[in-house]
Amino acid sequence: MASLKIYQTYHPHITCWSIISLHPEIIDGRPGTLVIESFVMDVPEGNTKGETCYFVEALIKCNLKSLAKVSEALAVQDRTEPIDL
Repeated sequence: MASLKIYQTYHPHITCWSIISLHPEIIDGRPGTLVIESFVMDVPEGNTKGETCYFVEALIKCNLKSLAKVSEALAVQDRTEPIDL
């Protein structure tokens, strides 16, 4: 398992902690990786919990799509060594 903890500021009033962990898994009989991303975010003044959750869900989807795109490109190249991004 590998994990990464990130402190991010998106706006003067929006800060959060993000934890991304990678877990080796067998998926459909093939080696794969399960990616779990979680956020802890303050609800900014003037925003509702629902608005903040909507923002975080959009951010997580964007991050996971980017990770999938890079992973799929590496799989096509049959690369398994670390890369610099």
